[in-house]
Amino acid sequence: QKKTGDQIIIVDNNEKHPNARKLSRIKGIDKIFRSKNIGFGGACNLAVKFIDQQVDAFLFLNPDTRIKHDTLEAFRATNRESAAYMGTLLIDDNKVNSYKTEVHISGMSWAGSLYSSPKDKKNISEINYASGACLLVWADEFANIGGFEDSYFLYYEDTDLCSRLLLKGKSISRINNAIVYHDYVEGL
Repeated sequence: QKKTGDQIIIVDNNEKHPNARKLSRIKGIDKIFRSKNIGFGGACNLAVKFIDQQVDAFLFLNPDTRIKHDTLEAFRATNRESAAYMGTLLIDDNKVNSYKTEVHISGMSWAGSLYSSPKDKKNISEINYASGACLLVWADEFANIGGFEDSYFLYYEDTDLCSRLLLKGKSISRINNAIVYHDYVEGL
């Protein structure tokens, strides 16, 4: 699904993992950075720093996701109405992993609509909080809020990023036909 101008950057935080050696043999990967484990948000920020050309948007994917064949085209077809977009996250049996991130007044957040069946027929649905497992953020919006907050090692970095976008009056949406399979394990 990669097109001219796209860059695939991987931040590998475990070079002793068996898959680390396989990465360098995959065609299409532009850069692989080996680093200590600095957390998901920190790794995303690191990747952004090393993009060597002007890009319009960043698509962040968890390492335990797989994108459906036409998903990148669905992201490419979006416009600038929202500052950030998430894909529809599904579990292998086509049940929902997350349609949005639910946030409690205390700040705790979790995957919304977990284990439900996909049902939204609109192409774009506005939501308040997106999951970082598959998150597109326009490059200028990402820069304006300073990227991910590095102090969140794992979890809540996406909730924090969305909160800062919302506080700036920006909107966040889900692209319903941008399907991403997430190897989700409840409670982790």
